[in-house]
This record gives sequence, structure tokens and C-alpha cells, in this order.
Amino acid sequence: MGELIAADKAVLLGSFPDSPAHYLGRWWRQEGSEWLALTEESSAEVDTVAERYRAASTAAAHSGERLEERARGADPRSAWAGTS
Repeated sequence: MGELIAADKAVLLGSFPDSPAHYLGRWWRQEGSEWLALTEESSAEVDTVAERYRAASTAAAHSGERLEERARGADPRSAWAGTS
């Protein structure tokens, strides 16, 4: 799996210890030196967690960008332009 991740054929959920990897439409977890495929039900649960993780990571990144804009003196309202 390490070679697949390095070749961008498999993707880790995050950069944290024991992060599951997505490959061939399902999630895999490392156990020792082996990678084991999760069941379809467990893969679906990780899909939900992955979506939340990505949304939270994106929100945190955008929050940081707004703080940087404020620090540079930019109008922070520009980050919310076009929203209601």
C-alpha cells in the first residue's frame, strides 16, 4: 500500500497515525505490516467521516486565510461576498 500511496493510486484520509487509505473504491487499514480491506459497511462509515474531516479541514484553512487577511489589513467582509 505504501507504494500505491507514493504513486498517488491510493490516498490516505489524513496525515495522522493509523490513517486509513482509500484504494479501489474502499477503505483499508494497516495492521502491522499488512493492509486489510474494510467491509462495505465500514467503508461507508469511513466515507461519512472522511467527508466531515475534509469539510472541517477546509473550514479551518479558510478561517486561517481570513485571519491572515485581517492581519494584512484587508477587508474581512470580502471573504463573505456573495453569501446571504
